[in-house]
Amino acid sequence: MNLDDREVEILEGRVRRSLATLDRVTVPTLSSIERRRPIAASPLMRGAAFLATAAVMIVVGLAVGDRLNALRGDRAASERTAPAVPSVGYGFFEVLPGATDPGNGTPSGVGLIDELGRQLMPAVDSLIQAKTSPDGRYVALWLSGPQGFELRVLDGVSRSLGPAIFTTTERFTRVNEALAWASDSSAIVVSTTADDTANTAGTIRANLRAIDRSTGTVRSLLTYSAFTFAPLGWDRVKGSVLARANTASSGGKSLYLRVSDDGSGATSVQEVDDMPVIANDAATYVASFPTCIPGPCRRFIIHEASTYSVVAQIDLGSRGDPLTNTSANWAVLFRPRSSDVLVYFSRTGKKGVFGIELYPNGGRGARRDLGDLTVAPRGDGTITSPNAYFRADGSAVFYVDPNDASGKSWSGDVIDLATGTHLPASVGLIRATVLVDAAASGGSPGPTPTEVMACAQASAVYGGTLVGAFTLTAGDLALQDETRSGPNGPRPLRSRFRDYPADTPIVLCYLDGPIAAPGGPPPISPATFRPYDRFVVAVDPSDRVNLLVAGHRDRIAVAPRMP
Repeated sequence: MNLDDREVEILEGRVRRSLATLDRVTVPTLSSIERRRPIAASPLMRGAAFLATAAVMIVVGLAVGDRLNALRGDRAASERTAPAVPSVGYGFFEVLPGATDPGNGTPSGVGLIDELGRQLMPAVDSLIQAKTSPDGRYVALWLSGPQGFELRVLDGVSRSLGPAIFTTTERFTRVNEALAWASDSSAIVVSTTADDTANTAGTIRANLRAIDRSTGTVRSLLTYSAFTFAPLGWDRVKGSVLARANTASSGGKSLYLRVSDDGSGATSVQEVDDMPVIANDAATYVASFPTCIPGPCRRFIIHEASTYSVVAQIDLGSRGDPLTNTSANWAVLFRPRSSDVLVYFSRTGKKGVFGIELYPNGGRGARRDLGDLTVAPRGDGTITSPNAYFRADGSAVFYVDPNDASGKSWSGDVIDLATGTHLPASVGLIRATVLVDAAASGGSPGPTPTEVMACAQASAVYGGTLVGAFTLTAGDLALQDETRSGPNGPRPLRSRFRDYPADTPIVLCYLDGPIAAPGGPPPISPATFRPYDRFVVAVDPSDRVNLLVAGHRDRIAVAPRMP
């Protein structure tokens, strides 16, 4: 049953299930609240009134601007020290609980979910790979379809999935991850081949292409023959795409390539004695897995990307079991937006116990032990290795393992990287992490003077302090309103914004402060009552003011979308 505007929306978080209070209440549509028309007056009086009003608006605008600058500073400081509690600012692109696998490694029903477990937009089908941009805001999606494959980009903040910017009948180049972002998040490189990838004995011709995220412009960078080919990163400053190639399925050479991104085909190829596996967001460092012949491997190697010279070796020593190519008991990752290196591995002699460690500055900094995760054996005694997924801004890492053989539900810890604090977490099968809040992604430079003036009308009616303002069209808001909370979630059948022409500009004003709205039903112990302290108001071009929602700051993200 769909809830109308007079009913409340109850948000249930799968990550923090102990929360039992209401997140927010949808407020009934208000009749137009318009400014009182002035009675006829003399030109002198009208001029004086106009000047007085202008002076008040200027003072309000300046005060609001100062407050917003202060808030941005406070927000930046708080994000640097914020604990890793579930947040509406961050989310996952994950397989939904009821999704089925249609084959070819493509899950059906992959959705954008925030850390409180709320589905933010309709699911996407036939996903093969998802890759988060360096700024954390976008996810490149490689999808299969009846006519082949396509590349589309999801904007986590606006919750919009763009059209296909590249389509092809070619397949990935015998690797699971054949996408890499440019370091400035402006474009994506894709590695595909028209050859038969099922022929496990022969080489293939890998086609490396660059696709602009905004325009969809496609440029061919290189065609290269190898057994496998995988892009690792793209340093936009140096104009160099990093890639790995292998000459055979086993026993072949590992090649490290640096390809010019200008389309000239200029390429440096270097035979290396280890396996490059991942680059950091800036593509200035590359982490590799050593061959370790003879003897077992217990270390990772960090290289400078432009020369492949060794800058650090991370030795597990007796802390970790030997690492093997065929085992899933280890991984090496770079922290988003940095050169910090995270490794995780199975502890020596401790069945089901996995360690996780962080090394700053390209692996050269002092080791930080982030603690262990213990995985209970399944009924047949097997242990499933956990996976690590960085929050899109790098402030925390989710270290989780599947709860059952289906792999659709995962649990473990979320670890605050500032303090090392562990908190329990439950998520779905994560395919990528993403920012879903404009504040978390760096936000906009602040409200425009027009938005400040519009929100001054809202503040005059409801009070509160302006913390964000965004202008959207009525058509966009209507679509968001009628599709929010997923196909089965509470939403109006017909949005109130359908009453406007679709291109009508509507200002959303986010205001912090007490508001005379109910705080929800009595809380379930041990939860406590929390009065509402954030509300969102819509203001149309005629200065009509409508209260949309009232709730709590930690549940209503300041973002350019329908709250």
